[in-house]
Amino acid sequence: MAGVKLAVCAGGLEDPRKAVDDLAAEGVEAIEANADFFLTNSAGMVTETARILHDGGITIRSVHAPFGNQHSLSAPDEDVRAQAVETHAQLLRQCAYAGVSVIIAHPGTSEAPDRVAEMLDWCQQSLEELAPIAEQTQVRIGLENMLPNHPGTTGEELLRILDAVDSPALGVCFDTGHAHCNGDMRGVFEVVKDRIITFHLADNDGVGDLHFQPPYGTVNWIDFVSVFRTMELEYRDFMTVETPPWPGGGYRQLIGQVSALLNHLEERLARQEQMAAQAS
Repeated sequence: MAGVKLAVCAGGLEDPRKAVDDLAAEGVEAIEANADFFLTNSAGMVTETARILHDGGITIRSVHAPFGNQHSLSAPDEDVRAQAVETHAQLLRQCAYAGVSVIIAHPGTSEAPDRVAEMLDWCQQSLEELAPIAEQTQVRIGLENMLPNHPGTTGEELLRILDAVDSPALGVCFDTGHAHCNGDMRGVFEVVKDRIITFHLADNDGVGDLHFQPPYGTVNWIDFVSVFRTMELEYRDFMTVETPPWPGGGYRQLIGQVSALLNHLEERLARQEQMAAQAS
């Protein structure tokens, strides 16, 4: 798809020179990293690591925030929620040293599925505390659509939070696999498409979050590309393929195959539109 490149999930930042060699050899230009490196190292270490990667042509484009009951922005326990907010605030500040564009945050876990409405309120409160820090650090927060029985499974729930907080530093991380497990990937995408600031591309069987490489599950990728083409603001940034390479393969193969899939489907839809216009 025009203007879109693919990032991959990668670690190994403790040895950045080896990471550069390995990633560059596989044609990787941008990565999504795990939060642990940023939360357990000094600002100086984070800055130097990002510099080494940048000099090697690798951008740390996004960072996946911690997930779990102890890191939940909508935790029913106020002390736990407060600590989660502090952890996310620390992550934002650390990511700023590395020039990271966006952290991926989660509305909450499935620890209290009978209290989702309350958890959405607590998540909103957490983001109201984090938004000023995100604006100050210029690291955006991408709120990820979640699996069933979590807060934030629907597009409407995500928009309710974003509209209430009303910060330019907040947007949506649209996860195709999560939306597919909720039974309506296209529908969720349609609702949030104009608030998306990053993507997680993954496939599955519609039941489990299997993180298959597209298109080796049952996600309708034609629907995905079709909705993508209707986004109000043209998306011209990296999308993260949130799947590992196949055994025996590598990132070059992963990026090449997913890029080929998306480009083929976009060309197919463009031809169909052209034929329909000629026939009318």
